[in-house]
Amino acid sequence: MYYVNGVELEEIDIFDADVAAKYEDEIDRCRKRVCEVDASQPYSAVIGSMCAPVFDAFDSLFGEGTAERLFCGKANIKICLKALTELVAQVESQKESFDQLPEELLSSFARGNKDDGEQETEQTSERVYTAKDIAELFNRLDV
Repeated sequence: MYYVNGVELEEIDIFDADVAAKYEDEIDRCRKRVCEVDASQPYSAVIGSMCAPVFDAFDSLFGEGTAERLFCGKANIKICLKALTELVAQVESQKESFDQLPEELLSSFARGNKDDGEQETEQTSERVYTAKDIAELFNRLDV
């Protein structure tokens, strides 16, 4: 379970490729829309324009009406951004759990499963890459 703005939400399955893609798209779309807000508008309009993408992201990820449950119809930019930050932190924590899988499991996966009767004759020195390693590689490549 996630807890956002004091409200319990079902966890999204961030380890499913389709769900992860939807999450990434929604967070990216939200960030872009918030950054594109015309700051020359009246202050109240700026706040409303910055909260709307946050509401849309929560409704898209957790179902219609989620934003209403979280924000009770109020467009408070401080609360919206705090809620979005809470969600992202919890998803990132969930993703980090992948990096904590036992090394034996990851090594076994990298070598491939052997039949019960088949013995490995030589020790493999291949490096096992975790999700964190792959993410760091992409960050270095600026992809």
